[in-house]
Amino acid sequence: MAAVAVVQDGRHRAAVLPLYVLSFAQMLLPISATAKGVLWTVLFGLAKTFQYGGLTILGVEGYKRLKSKLKRKNSRTE
Repeated sequence: MAAVAVVQDGRHRAAVLPLYVLSFAQMLLPISATAKGVLWTVLFGLAKTFQYGGLTILGVEGYKRLKSKLKRKNSRTE
């Protein structure tokens, strides 16, 4: 989970957080349990898709470049 937080930029987090909140908040709606289950599956699935989509777009080489860039940045600040 830590790698996901490093990889995602503000746009991904902006899309993921509301979907997670909605996936659980919809349980308070006065609708049938079946509808709640469907809504939860769709919203939670979308949140996970956006979350892991950031890793897929970045790829292995991009992740290695990002990791080395972060290491250089941290070594300069010390």
